Amino acid sequence: LARKIYNSKKVKEKYPFRAWGYVSNEYRAKELLLSLIRCLSTWKSNEESEEELKEHLRECLNGKKYLIVLDDIWKTEVWDDVKGAFPDDNNGSRILITSRIGEVAAYMGTMPPYFLPFLTEEQSWELFSKKVFRGEEDCPPDLKDLGMSIVESCS
Repeated sequence: LARKIYNSKKVKEKYPFRAWGYVSNEYRAKELLLSLIRCLSTWKSNEESEEELKEHLRECLNGKKYLIVLDDIWKTEVWDDVKGAFPDDNNGSRILITSRIGEVAAYMGTMPPYFLPFLTEEQSWELFSKKVFRGEEDCPPDLKDLGMSIVESCS
């Protein structure tokens, strides 16, 4: 859902400066900051300290209307580490976060978290089939049991 929002035409028009940062449970501040900066500029260097990178990111965003996505945050410390890098110019800029952990999502900001519902078994099978068989053909009968067991193990 976050990727769909990020890539939508309306969002691209509304937020000319957009950056996507993947966080994960093995969070590394410097890597996250570099990935955001590289979405916004032609920055090449890796030599700067974490503080210098925060300042550079802040300079990239200062005075601009931006959308930042911080994807798959596992710990509240991530937000504590990076929030100072995002200027609040009261110009409609937004930061969207995704997290598997409700408490982390709630900690981040002013909006209550939106919890995505789980897929039904039928929806899961449809998604699995579409991805594996590229929507061009049905699952071969001899693979259906195996496919269903994969889908069930993911729920």
